[in-house]
Amino acid sequence: MTAANSAQDGRDVGERAVAGSIWLLGSRLGQQGVLLIQVAVLARLLDPTAFGLVGLADLAAQAIAVFVYTGYEFALIQKSDLREIDIHTAWWVMLARYVAIGGCLMALAGPIARFYRVPEAIPVLRAIGAIQAQEEKAVISASDTLAQAGSLMTNENALPYKARGYEKVFVYHFQALNYLFQGNIEGASVEVRRANQEQVLALERHLKEVDKAHEELEEHKVDHSAVDAKVEQTYAEMDAIIADVKNSLQNAYTFYMSGVFWEIAGEPNDAYIDYKKALEIYPENPYVQQDVIRLAKTLGMSDEYDAFTTRYPEAAAVEGRQPYEAETGEVVILFEEGFVPQMQGITLPIPTPNGLVTASFPIYRSPRQSTAPFSAYAGDQVLGGTAPICDVYALAAKSLKERLPMMITREVLRAVAKGVIQKQVVDEAGLLGGALTSLYNIATAGADLRAWYTLPYDVQMMRATLPAGAHTLRLVHERTRSTVEPVVNLRAGGTVVIRLVLCGGKPYYQAIEL
Repeated sequence: MTAANSAQDGRDVGERAVAGSIWLLGSRLGQQGVLLIQVAVLARLLDPTAFGLVGLADLAAQAIAVFVYTGYEFALIQKSDLREIDIHTAWWVMLARYVAIGGCLMALAGPIARFYRVPEAIPVLRAIGAIQAQEEKAVISASDTLAQAGSLMTNENALPYKARGYEKVFVYHFQALNYLFQGNIEGASVEVRRANQEQVLALERHLKEVDKAHEELEEHKVDHSAVDAKVEQTYAEMDAIIADVKNSLQNAYTFYMSGVFWEIAGEPNDAYIDYKKALEIYPENPYVQQDVIRLAKTLGMSDEYDAFTTRYPEAAAVEGRQPYEAETGEVVILFEEGFVPQMQGITLPIPTPNGLVTASFPIYRSPRQSTAPFSAYAGDQVLGGTAPICDVYALAAKSLKERLPMMITREVLRAVAKGVIQKQVVDEAGLLGGALTSLYNIATAGADLRAWYTLPYDVQMMRATLPAGAHTLRLVHERTRSTVEPVVNLRAGGTVVIRLVLCGGKPYYQAIEL
């Protein structure tokens, strides 16, 4: 090697070093800039206590990450003769790293919180641990792709279960109730916002999924008109279950519970908005009518007050309550009864260019159950009875019917794929092969019956005003005569929330004084 070549190589190395340093500096600045934005957003959204909890959890995550750092990502970049086994090895090691970080955070949440003497950090640490365990998006994407491919040759049960829109709303709804009954107003407020946001986002996702399903069928040039007609005809029997439910993605129970929470938190404007949404979805509930009229008057919404009093004269005739008067308080009763019935599977033949293929669909066929209210008494005084606010069985049935375009798309594409394979087997193996393929198609035609079956069948509620002080309430179910007698201490201007659950004819309740 000549001196000129050595000098040239030296300059090349120097130039590469300078360029690499610039890129590294830019990368670091970009990372820090993004981090600064994240911190600013969190500081804006969270109060100092919550911000401190998140910071503590993030510090713990970074400390654990130091011990499981591998450096594989930089090794892959620098390796000139990259082999496929190197990529696979790095992929699995990175997956193990994220799982290790998440697992350690979840397992050590208790000791870390005790070390810092902040017990409130335990759920935050575990939540961040769960998020860290799922950070490797490639894993999720790869598993979904494999599941999609497998489901085309079997059935929908090969796919990971994804909660339906109404189920996601209830996840946040019940989490908000859990926080509320622990007296954690801040935690409840977060879940209330998530529940309300989910009701908006779920509708947008549903519309996109329907459009995508139609596009898939058009892309594969599959005539599905005969299948549509047959499935629609079969599912028409669910119309009696669905009744007047407009969509499954919004429910009056969640909006009303949100309104109650905002009143407790001293946000009457937010409460008024959510009460109106509940009224729009379930206009027959007299208590929702009264609350909307009451807050319209309190907030000086004169035009809306006049409109609501004209539309609901009986509710307007009820003397206006003032829940924050010095001498009275409010009792809110939320009553959940039974469980959503299970779906059943039905089998329908789907015509394909290569013959008929069997397909299975889920359907709700359980007849409507009669429901009855709880009547409430305070001594000899009749407070009233609960009134329906959410038919969860109807929501579940409506959700299933809303998914028909997606289910038909999947079943038609599955039928076409199975039909092609069946024809190939017949061509190569004769009638015996065709018979075996038909048996396989029948055996793998299983309807996806998965759902959240512990959701209540029906939800009712009531609201009453009582003088401040201690009261022994008597709540009697009108059909089973089951009785509970919660003792509540109602403070002036306060609210007592009672959640009643009736399972197998036996009532359970919890109460919180706020």
